[in-house]
Amino acid sequence: MEELLEQTRERERERLLGYEMALNTAAAEFARPLELIEWNRHFLQDHLERHGREYSPQMVQDSLRDIHSAVEGMNRLVDHFTQLCMCVCGSVPVQKVGLDLASVLRSLCADHEAIHRAIGVRLTLQYEPGDLWYTVADPVLAERVLLHLLGYSLRACSSGEQVVFALDRRRGELLLTVQNNGRSVTRQQAASAFVPSGPDVQPNRPIGQLGTGLLLCGEYCRMLGWKIDLTPQQKGSRITIVIPERWDLPTNIRLHSPAAGPQAVSRVALLQELRSIPGLENLPLESE
Repeated sequence: MEELLEQTRERERERLLGYEMALNTAAAEFARPLELIEWNRHFLQDHLERHGREYSPQMVQDSLRDIHSAVEGMNRLVDHFTQLCMCVCGSVPVQKVGLDLASVLRSLCADHEAIHRAIGVRLTLQYEPGDLWYTVADPVLAERVLLHLLGYSLRACSSGEQVVFALDRRRGELLLTVQNNGRSVTRQQAASAFVPSGPDVQPNRPIGQLGTGLLLCGEYCRMLGWKIDLTPQQKGSRITIVIPERWDLPTNIRLHSPAAGPQAVSRVALLQELRSIPGLENLPLESE
């Protein structure tokens, strides 16, 4: 009986590996036309610079920006689908590290002034500075969740609106809420935000405000043991993540060393996320 079960598991692993390999192949094929578009963009850009930008029609300049935006968006889409498939196939490694959420969130929101100057959206962080905000989590997956939530929330807002990240605690759990007062979502959108589309679930689901980023958030939270929920508001929406609190870390869990500096999101990953948002393409980050 045990041998039969093991054979079944092995066949299932091979099937999932086949799906992952097929998606990687498709992603590579999808990337080739993107490289061609980008090559043409560089060619046109070089031509315009050689003959003087001041003599080029505005329409050509706009076309160059559109090509660049399309390439960036398609690259992100391919990357999101690849990551989503890897999550479903169980091929994303998960490590356990003592994580200071307050420190990570501070780095996530560090460019709030530059963001406000560029698009008029206020980004704030609220928590009790004297408290400890520790949990045990995979730092890479946790970073991806926060970056996707930041991108989703900023895209939902227009000038004069705001995004608020807040940390709180409740009965041994940490509560991370991300609230914006921008575009609202329907109850149907909220209910299926973290559920992959299928024949019976939002067949015309847009890849945009409620797209692959939130799907990935749902998968990453599942892998981390976090609970995530999207609630429509009269204006905007609120995302709540329930995170197990751990300040008395087990001896087998590695704690981030203070000597290595405060925990923070990758500046490269933050730069990529922020500059994919309309209006922030040329955002001057504070560290540059």
